[in-house]
Amino acid sequence: MKSPTLTLDEWATVDRLAQLLSKHVVPICRDDDQGRPEQMGSGLLVAGPDRSHLISAAHVFNENGPLFFHTAPGTKRWLKEPVSFHSDDRIDLGILELKLAPPPYPAVEKYALSIDALQRAATPRRRKQYLIMGFPSSQSDVSRERREFSTTVRPNLCISADAKRYDKLRRSPDDHIVLDFNVRRVYGPKGRHAFPDPHGMSGSPVWLMWDCEGSNSPLYTPVVGILIEHCRPQTLVS
Repeated sequence: MKSPTLTLDEWATVDRLAQLLSKHVVPICRDDDQGRPEQMGSGLLVAGPDRSHLISAAHVFNENGPLFFHTAPGTKRWLKEPVSFHSDDRIDLGILELKLAPPPYPAVEKYALSIDALQRAATPRRRKQYLIMGFPSSQSDVSRERREFSTTVRPNLCISADAKRYDKLRRSPDDHIVLDFNVRRVYGPKGRHAFPDPHGMSGSPVWLMWDCEGSNSPLYTPVVGILIEHCRPQTLVS
């Protein structure tokens, strides 16, 4: 399966979907030595019947300094609760229960994704189209005077790497998704182009856009992974 060549209208649809899905994703920041927000990663807001959580890469939660995300312009939601990490560092998954000030956060248009949209063990990896989208820190803008933070979502379609790439990286398709992603040559509405430096996208969700060999939910665009690593020059791992 190859990355598709889409029409301008189809790319516009992908971009609109990414904008909608981005309402479930927040940039995770810390303050630099001058008190300005500095993005460290991204996180997915998820809610079940009686609990809400923030899911990200464990190494994002392990960053030095108090972390936060914004619940309103200029309002920080500090991440002080204990974080549940997966015991296997190669999984690199962190889950934080949002007991205080849980979503939604309408002032910044951020809402929790239903836990029903999380899909485990979406195997095999072949013949699936994935959407990655997040907030590269290179696309963030910080107001020095007001110390406010804004950033821009960047989407891209990806497919799973072949079995040899999994073996080379010593990752199993049973618990990882290795994605073909060459930062210098990604597909877009005007052909191939360069993607922004993906630093800051760790912890972003991987969405399953289309499964050519399985069922596709009419209700959700499911989340099937969390971005944890950019293996240069042309691989993302979740």
